[in-house]
Amino acid sequence: MEVYRPLRATLFIYELLRLFILAGMFAFFSPMEGAERGGVFPYLVYVTPNALFPLIALFLWLRLGEFKAYLPLYLAGKVIALIAFYAWAVFSFRPALREAFLGMDAGSIVHGMVLLSGSFILSLGDLLSIFGSWLLFNKVKSEAV
Repeated sequence: MEVYRPLRATLFIYELLRLFILAGMFAFFSPMEGAERGGVFPYLVYVTPNALFPLIALFLWLRLGEFKAYLPLYLAGKVIALIAFYAWAVFSFRPALREAFLGMDAGSIVHGMVLLSGSFILSLGDLLSIFGSWLLFNKVKSEAV
């Protein structure tokens, strides 16, 4: 049995769960004041490109030999996703917005905090998936030499 096959399966399962959790968080916990007619479209625009992560993890799990060239792209995408999350967190909760945040009703504050904390937990999972895919990349690279 290949040593890294369970790691690839774990990456796929994590990415699939991450996509469902991310879509659920944005659909149920995002404040809708900025969205026209109360729709979730602006939030799903962010979630939709994230569907590529479980897809590439599935390809890597099932056919590593054919898709190993996409590992650096997967790693780069995960790093960009982390940078985007932390940029969003910094700019969304900067001190200038504190007064506006404190002026919100309790339900909006709870929704905002759930969204932020859930996204932070997902970002920790992303760090682990970056580490796992980096291990896989180094294994594939060492076999090619």
